[in-house]
Amino acid sequence: MQKLDLFSGPPKLFIFEQNTNKSKCGCALTLIAAFFMIVISAAYIYEYIISEKYTYEAIQFQNYTLNRDEMEKILTEEKYKPNLTFDVSIEDDNFTVYKKVENNYSFPEKTKVDVFGRSHYIFNEKSNFIGVYIVYKCGKDEKCSSFYELIKSGKLYFGQIEVEHPMKIINHMASVPISDDKEKKAAIISGSFTDDFDYYISRFEWEVIIYKDQKSLLDSLFGNNKEYIFGHFKNNRPEKEKRNLNVNKLNIEKIGDNYYLFATESLFSYNRNFEFLLYRRKKLSFFNVISNISAIFSFVNLVGSILVSLYSKNYDNFQMLKNILNPPAKPKTIIELRNTIQKMGGVGELGMFSNEQNQNSPLIQTLENNIRNTNDINAQERIPPTITLQEIGCCCFVLNNFFCKCCGCVKKTQDRINLINNIIEKYMSFDLLLKNQILLENFFLDYNWNYKPLQYIQCNPIIDLLNSNAIT
Repeated sequence: MQKLDLFSGPPKLFIFEQNTNKSKCGCALTLIAAFFMIVISAAYIYEYIISEKYTYEAIQFQNYTLNRDEMEKILTEEKYKPNLTFDVSIEDDNFTVYKKVENNYSFPEKTKVDVFGRSHYIFNEKSNFIGVYIVYKCGKDEKCSSFYELIKSGKLYFGQIEVEHPMKIINHMASVPISDDKEKKAAIISGSFTDDFDYYISRFEWEVIIYKDQKSLLDSLFGNNKEYIFGHFKNNRPEKEKRNLNVNKLNIEKIGDNYYLFATESLFSYNRNFEFLLYRRKKLSFFNVISNISAIFSFVNLVGSILVSLYSKNYDNFQMLKNILNPPAKPKTIIELRNTIQKMGGVGELGMFSNEQNQNSPLIQTLENNIRNTNDINAQERIPPTITLQEIGCCCFVLNNFFCKCCGCVKKTQDRINLINNIIEKYMSFDLLLKNQILLENFFLDYNWNYKPLQYIQCNPIIDLLNSNAIT
């Protein structure tokens, strides 16, 4: 079961009885990094306070698909179709309104007559293509000669088309970016001719607008809609195709049993390639500021760690050897090992720790020891000379990572650092530690314990504290 544990790490080693070797260089870098992060954090927070809380972008999207099924799917989507309201007013009852929605043709019913005697045809349509025509009733006359005589008499104006559609107001900085425009705006298309008997085909192109607001986690969970679909006419003034009204160009069609002359044509559609304007908005919360600061902090921490590692790689070795050769002065403490041993006298197998043992006798009694003790009384003990390591500058430890023999100006200092590194590498190498551990174990097997309690780790005064402080 324990093999499934993927989070536990290897045992941790300590240096100088602490987690890491704290140094002045690391402290200086920490203060510099802290000052830098305080300045950067203050700048980000100030920018967040004074700046706008949303970012947005607009993209012109064009879907030039050749897949017929995909195109049909786009054209049948109700949410993309414009919802238009038409109010066609006619001056003369000899004219009427004819409409085309997709491939369906019909004559709408007259809705009302205003105070000026004009007939109004009001209808609402939602479609990809809408055609609104003002037509002249020719009756059974397939040449529609009566209409031509009407134009010659000076009757040039015969009505107008007014089209309305829902207008939206975009406010990128509002909590709800899309709102309805209470003021209805309408496009007016005049149904008339010029003195040269010209008329125009008016073409309006509808552009779909999709506004996507960034969803939060709660919006996704509760299904809150953050997408707004609406539109507008790309051309405020319709594109017009000029046509001259003459006998050869009259557009006369037979509908049912009667003939009709198409006097005006107004076409409303949106691009068949489905071009639309896409807005995408993202809210800037304070968590964005925190994430940006955290990203910079990670980078600063990485740079600081690299610089400290270049320094510590050599400084730690120097400090370890220095503490071995010149240990720091500590208050002397007397550890009475025999008191610890005596406490263990009657515990299980440790009963061999007899309290009657002569406490003044040496722990290991041999003839050779007696001879050595006698010789030591008459011989002067030779003490080796003290080795003192001189302090080395912080920069020297860092430069050692890039040191080469050609750098003669600091060669002596760098050679000393390299020698210290070699000593540490030799005695802290795994292979050497393993070898010495094996040899030491062989020594323990061959050793004749004159004083048996010393072979138990419980005799160590620090280990013995576990027994005295044990929770009962």
